[in-house]
Amino acid sequence: MTETTDLFTSHADQTINSIHEFYFGCSTGVAFETWFKKYKYLFKIDLKKLDEAAKLRILLRKLGTGEHERYSYFILPKNPRDFSFYATIEILSQIFALFNIRYQCLKITKADDDDWLKHAGLVNRECERFKLSAMSEDQFKCLVFVCSLQSPEDADIRTTILSKIVQCPYITL
Repeated sequence: MTETTDLFTSHADQTINSIHEFYFGCSTGVAFETWFKKYKYLFKIDLKKLDEAAKLRILLRKLGTGEHERYSYFILPKNPRDFSFYATIEILSQIFALFNIRYQCLKITKADDDDWLKHAGLVNRECERFKLSAMSEDQFKCLVFVCSLQSPEDADIRTTILSKIVQCPYITL
């Protein structure tokens, strides 16, 4: 290897190590799109010499275990390598969107073994993640509409509408 290649490899390793794992769990409240904005230019500029497949492998390595599993199940029967780096970003943005955080918030129920204080803490945390002040009235109406479709007969239409809302966040009823 040449000195230039060694320098790039060292710089690339440092860059990759600076990228934190993405967790969509209860404690973070971060949508994938927000997480990726933080690292977008590292992939675009600092790692520009890497091919798209290498960038994709790095991106997938930076997903938490649960997030990687959820992504893998979402794209079945295909494999992660069947998608481009940018297509994967789009898919991850859909799966781990703010809308999904909001949808899950409205589905909260108190567990039988939770005391009232624990449940109040859960509701408080999830409502903070909800980011109500950043939501338009139309977005809230769409969310309430989707949450109201609880019948098993509505499952297909609920899934279709959820997907449409995630793709077009400014859609109206």
